[in-house]
Amino acid sequence: METAKEKKFKGIAAGDIVWMKPTGNAARRGLTELLEGKVTKVGREYFYVSRVFDDGSLSRYVEKIRIEDGECINEGNYGYIIYRSKEEAAEDNDKEEKYEEIRKFFSSYGGNVKKLSYGAIKDIHAILRKEGVL
Repeated sequence: METAKEKKFKGIAAGDIVWMKPTGNAARRGLTELLEGKVTKVGREYFYVSRVFDDGSLSRYVEKIRIEDGECINEGNYGYIIYRSKEEAAEDNDKEEKYEEIRKFFSSYGGNVKKLSYGAIKDIHAILRKEGVL
């Protein structure tokens, strides 16, 4: 059975525009902005992405990406998370930011939770049960 990410990258073709979020060494070296990439080649197990510069030229360095267990895996030290659209990348970034805020709120040994109203606690509890994490 295909995973969501395998479906997301199904039908990817040379010439498609993708968005690359730096991770690993790329992020550690200060590269933080979302980068435009262009699929230059698609094989059976891999696809290749070149960064698109502001003038429209392509980077000579090509990222080799494979999909393994539903995740895009880079073959090099410079890691990128690949998105099909800028909106998808923005949604993922917003999700990460909200996750960090929630994690920080609940990580104070429960002290902040006591500040919540009973109604808010009931709503959070219902959401967590609905998501199957409780």
